[in-house]
Amino acid sequence: MSNLSRRLLSNYRRSQLMLYTIALPIFFVLALAGPLESIRRVALVVIGFSAIIFFHELGHFLVARWCSVRCDVFSIGIGPRMVGWRKGVGLSFGPDPRESKADKQKDNTAHGAVTAGDIEQTATTTAKKNEGDTDYRLSWLPLGGYVRMLGQDDTDPTKVSEDPHSFNMRPIWQRMCIVSAGVIMNVICAAIIFSIIFHPSVGVKFPPAIVGNVVYDSPAWHARTADNDRLMPGDRLITIDGTKPRGFLEFSDVVLASALSDGASSIRFEFIREGWDKSKFIDIKPKKSEGSGFLAVGIEQPVGNAIYGSQEELSEEAKKRPELANFKSGDKITSVNGQPVESYFAIHPIVQATAPNPVKLGLSNEKQGAREVEIKPTAVARLGGPGLPTVFGFGPRVTIDALFRGRYLVFFQSSGPGERGGLKVDDIVTRVGDVQNPSTERFREVIGSNAGNAVDVHVLRDGKTEKLTVTPALGERDGRTVGMINVQLGSDLDTAIAVIHDKTAKVVELGLPADARITKIGDTAVTSWTDVYAAARKLSPGQEVDVVFTAGEKTFTQKLALTSDEHKAVNEHVEFRLNLPVENMLQVQKAQNAFDAMMMGAEHTKKFILQTYMTLRGLFIGTVSPTNLHGIVGITKIGHDVQDRGFVYLLFVLGMVSVNLAVANFLPLPIVDGGLFLLLILEKIRGKPLSLKVQAAISYVGIVILAGLFLFVTYNDIGLFYK
Repeated sequence: MSNLSRRLLSNYRRSQLMLYTIALPIFFVLALAGPLESIRRVALVVIGFSAIIFFHELGHFLVARWCSVRCDVFSIGIGPRMVGWRKGVGLSFGPDPRESKADKQKDNTAHGAVTAGDIEQTATTTAKKNEGDTDYRLSWLPLGGYVRMLGQDDTDPTKVSEDPHSFNMRPIWQRMCIVSAGVIMNVICAAIIFSIIFHPSVGVKFPPAIVGNVVYDSPAWHARTADNDRLMPGDRLITIDGTKPRGFLEFSDVVLASALSDGASSIRFEFIREGWDKSKFIDIKPKKSEGSGFLAVGIEQPVGNAIYGSQEELSEEAKKRPELANFKSGDKITSVNGQPVESYFAIHPIVQATAPNPVKLGLSNEKQGAREVEIKPTAVARLGGPGLPTVFGFGPRVTIDALFRGRYLVFFQSSGPGERGGLKVDDIVTRVGDVQNPSTERFREVIGSNAGNAVDVHVLRDGKTEKLTVTPALGERDGRTVGMINVQLGSDLDTAIAVIHDKTAKVVELGLPADARITKIGDTAVTSWTDVYAAARKLSPGQEVDVVFTAGEKTFTQKLALTSDEHKAVNEHVEFRLNLPVENMLQVQKAQNAFDAMMMGAEHTKKFILQTYMTLRGLFIGTVSPTNLHGIVGITKIGHDVQDRGFVYLLFVLGMVSVNLAVANFLPLPIVDGGLFLLLILEKIRGKPLSLKVQAAISYVGIVILAGLFLFVTYNDIGLFYK
């Protein structure tokens, strides 16, 4: 055995790599066999993520070598060196032999242990002429990677060199090419991955551009075709401004076209409806959505007819909604009231015609077989509408629908006054201040007029009344400074308690008790506000009917009539839904040939880059929650879970990671490639670089920002395991 072989074997035995190279193959073999499926999945995610990092760093490395910059280290992973290879040295384990010798030389020099001649001789032997400049290594932590170039250090800009082959000595245009090469390589890598998944023999599912719902009072709601037709749920959009993509039009294409429009011009959509022989065109002018903050046309994504969620998730939700206990994971709705259905669009009109009576759903399930269940529809406010209207001047009780948190430093949140006061989602408000069973308007009046003052709030929670105290904070509504507690109000539809919402209505004079509930409208008995809205739809405006109220043991009967506004609102602003957790409608997107697959890969890469920038904008304007940000732990969890749908979906996730890495790396932030590129632009404008002290300060700020961001996304990642 040669001396080199003995030395390598000795280093291998002393290093921790021996343990890993023996243990990991055993784990992988067992994982592939089935018992350790999770290990196999995690291994695939780590390998895929490392490959993306490899291509990113390869971009920097290749362009740096092309520009004659000396590269000392090419590392996949960060932290201590695990194993590496250098030309002329070969494979070595642990620390880089050259770096170890250099460190030892510095240490001996500091202690006066060697002479100047010894130092020169050691330096000569450390970098032999037949040795390569670059140490290609694997480091212990698979959280990234890096290329260390002579004269360039992200964490310490003062480490410059006067060597002509150093990074800092190259022309600015060459340094710009080196810095941007990693991002460009990530874009190319993403395009290749997407080309693979769109291959005719593969394919991946996306939501098609089918109208799921039209938001009330939105641009799409008001838009009409040349023959006065309008968009309806189930209509399929096929082109946007005359452009038809490869494959089918995806719903994300509609979102992007709207968000990126100028807001002054209309977008022409071509659409077709089931049973039509010819398509039609409709022009829609986008406007800013209050929910997303982006320009939108008001078309909602389509949903399917399959129940979404695991059995554990359904069982947990059934604790709040007992009607879900009859549904199983994997159920597919095949009929409604005996009528066969293939999509949710067919279900919706049957539910509208049946409400408030229960509907019979035919279900099919590979494990459970075919069966039938009953479920009662619930009245809801039409999406985008002004909310649930009054009936005879009455409305339902107020509930707490959501709790909003304040935000500071973009990413971090603080609880609002309502949450601090003890309010919880689904609480029914029975009193606020001195007002019993307040309407939405009265609730806001009491809270708004008591900024900084403690207000008693009584709520019904799990069948028990609790007294809470909230202190509204100063806020702004409609240009006025008012008290706010950062909650979203909902409606109690399970009972028919009659709360006066319209102070000008005739019912104000009736003097009904605060706990009075409607029990009958005409000949129709009612027990909930869903029943009330369904009964009101059968009435004509101005038609007087006997309305029966019950409070305790007392009964009151009064002749009342719907106003014209109430009649219109009940029919336009209210719809009935089953409120089932159904999955989004998905359709397999694939190319017709290999060339089309490559073009689709490039088109989707561009689209996903734009979507990533839209997400970042949403983070800063507050329409996207920072809890959606994830790091390597979250990526691994998502990559692990998505393999339930097949390996191709892991490839899709890795493609999206490559896109996000490209966008994130080119943001104008310290340390990352975009920040370095910005400094090079400043250097070109000024004619000289920023001082080393300023560059060092910028780097330190970048380290703090990235460290804080790393901790934040890791916190989010840990939360994924508890969802």
